[in-house]
Amino acid sequence: MTTSHSRRSPDGPHGTGGARDGAATRGKGLPAGKKALFTLAVVAAAFLAAAGIAEGLLRVIPVPGVGYNTFYYDELTGGHFYPNTTNIYRNERNDVARRSVNSWGYLDREHAVPRVPGVIRIGFFGDSYTEARQVAFEETFYRRIEKHLNRANTGAEYECISLGFSGNSTLQCYLESGRWTEKLDLDWVVYVFVENDLGDQIREVRRVAKLPYARLAGDSFVVDNTFRERFKHKTRRYHRALQYLRAHSLVASTVETRLRLLKRRGIKLKVTEAERHMAEKSDKRTIPASGVAPSMWPDSLADYARELGSRIMNTWISDVRRSGSKFVVAYIPRLQQMALPYAEQDSWAQWMDSVCRERGVDFVDPSRAFLSELEGGGEVYYDHMTPAGHAAFARTLADYFLQTSRTE
Repeated sequence: MTTSHSRRSPDGPHGTGGARDGAATRGKGLPAGKKALFTLAVVAAAFLAAAGIAEGLLRVIPVPGVGYNTFYYDELTGGHFYPNTTNIYRNERNDVARRSVNSWGYLDREHAVPRVPGVIRIGFFGDSYTEARQVAFEETFYRRIEKHLNRANTGAEYECISLGFSGNSTLQCYLESGRWTEKLDLDWVVYVFVENDLGDQIREVRRVAKLPYARLAGDSFVVDNTFRERFKHKTRRYHRALQYLRAHSLVASTVETRLRLLKRRGIKLKVTEAERHMAEKSDKRTIPASGVAPSMWPDSLADYARELGSRIMNTWISDVRRSGSKFVVAYIPRLQQMALPYAEQDSWAQWMDSVCRERGVDFVDPSRAFLSELEGGGEVYYDHMTPAGHAAFARTLADYFLQTSRTE
């Protein structure tokens, strides 16, 4: 009698082990080149799956220090935000602001290029204090000013436009104004002056490669745009594609930031809280003091900065007036100096006030409103202006615009 024997899988009667063996051996017998491509495809698929899972988790679970790197290289000023992206801010005490970037590359709502007839347009130019990524959009000073003016029943409608970006110097603000003032048909050009602006436009002071700088020339100044040649690769498609990836992927942005920190600081067994958040340690209650106060500058460099700043301001004011717009300077005061008269301050306020007086430009200082807020137990600065600081700044400027409109 013949006995038949059935072959069973070691994993049971359903043959699951055999199926796994088939999957494991898939690709065997292929030519070496195809086998390598198959291996690369499997690795790539695994990597993409892992990256997709990580991206999803980072978008759902808030992690300190993780945000989009939304920088977009610009040949005029050096850069702004990547248009139509999201900027996430989180400070060391866990305050969070999630902001949308408009199609022009600024942290503001969308604005139409042609002005609506009858609407008074106010454009704000400045650095990170104008950018204001530390607070929600509705808490920014320019949004508050717009609301305040439109509730005042003046018979006019106001539109406030923020054109600020972190790190912008006086020169960069002037260049931005040249790009937007006539194009947007601005009625008012407001320069939000911060004291490090003067140093930020001098190459020897700022020492950042991919920016335009100014230098004295004859009785005027010239713009040093040599950065354009060095960084022209940033305008090419492959680099724009990388910028797009960083601006839209938390995984790509996090990897880039970690690599940058590793390159700058090396491997550290211990990290500070600021480093854990991928941020530099800063004095959170004041405007950064490094290289800002005039007393910290060599006399010759301070004189050079004043002369260069004056020439840029004179040119900017003339250009704005020639376009039919009005020019005003709004000041961000230093906490330790704001209670003192300008002549007693170790600040650049006295210089800017004198420039404005010489050219017949109004210089708006919110120090009184800030001091009033502080006396009431409030807080105006914590890594730039707080919501209360923005509110005080907005009240000062809104009152200025209302008073000016009544006297015209």
